[in-house]
Amino acid sequence: MKKLLLSLAVILGLSFSAELKAQNLIGVRAGYHQAKMTTDLGDYDALGGVYLGVMKDFDIIPFVKLNVGLEYFTNGFEISDLKISNKLNTLSIPVLAKVKLGPIYAMGGLGANIVLGQTYEIDGEEIDVPAGFEAASFDLPVIAGVGFKILMVGIEARYHYGTIQPFDGANNSYLQLGAILSL
Repeated sequence: MKKLLLSLAVILGLSFSAELKAQNLIGVRAGYHQAKMTTDLGDYDALGGVYLGVMKDFDIIPFVKLNVGLEYFTNGFEISDLKISNKLNTLSIPVLAKVKLGPIYAMGGLGANIVLGQTYEIDGEEIDVPAGFEAASFDLPVIAGVGFKILMVGIEARYHYGTIQPFDGANNSYLQLGAILSL
């Protein structure tokens, strides 16, 4: 199943990049990514990292755009006291409606997240993923955010809440704070 999803992600990524090249790349998006896992037993420690991606806006009507992207980041969790981390290397395809008023905009939509790989570490040493901690290979997060853009540079904050549990009784959410450079 993971090979099928990975193949689908590569095909979508290549077709997306070909589309961007044909219409001129609109933006590169990068910034801080903080993942958090919430379970029935409580919250795990947040896992910080970076995200990197490309995006394109398509005009729908004045002031409303469709924003489509392709991003890479690491989701998962840490348990600092026990020195345990579970990292999910993720490829995401966010599709957002974007309403713009002057330099400020709000956005909302869904994403398709595909887990490309999983790393489980104890005391900094990678081990096989324990039974019950194998992550689902797909998630469908709901996304909401705000941004501010002047000329070619923008700053935005987006919150993502996963609707598919990566582990039994756990929900993944993450916050992204970053910049966009329009080309």
